[in-house]
Amino acid sequence: MRDEHQEELQDAAWDVIQSQSDRPARRKEFVEQRDGRDDRGEYWEFEFVDDRDVNHVARLYLDDSRIVYTGDDG
Repeated sequence: MRDEHQEELQDAAWDVIQSQSDRPARRKEFVEQRDGRDDRGEYWEFEFVDDRDVNHVARLYLDDSRIVYTGDDG
């Protein structure tokens, strides 16, 4: 699923970042996608850089398809 819908998943993750970030900005580039696991379960993590060169990360949890903004580096 991830490979087939990569662009759509990235867009959805960025939309969540935009809606939950205290400092909304324009998306500059997609950095990478990582697999992970925490106490909530398995996830795909998406990292982006905005137009101010701030990195943002969102996680898509595989069990319920919920996307959660985990924060930025600024």
